[in-house]
Amino acid sequence: MGEADLVPAFFWPTTVGAVAHLIELPTPKPSALTMAENWFELTGSTLLSPERAEACWMAFNRLEQWAYALLEARRRNPRMT
Repeated sequence: MGEADLVPAFFWPTTVGAVAHLIELPTPKPSALTMAENWFELTGSTLLSPERAEACWMAFNRLEQWAYALLEARRRNPRMT
């Protein structure tokens, strides 16, 4: 019998989707999931090459900009879904 890693395929998207639903965020796009994964990779590993660490950091910056824009839109229109 083979092995399967269900975290990337099932747990991560389901968890992020559930949290987004609970706080009434738009359904996360795959790019948002990738940006978040890069952040966890950056903060969870000391073995990244400088190039990979920089790529992860830039992805986190894009995620942060997306989140700030979403928060600002929510401030302007609290009922926005």
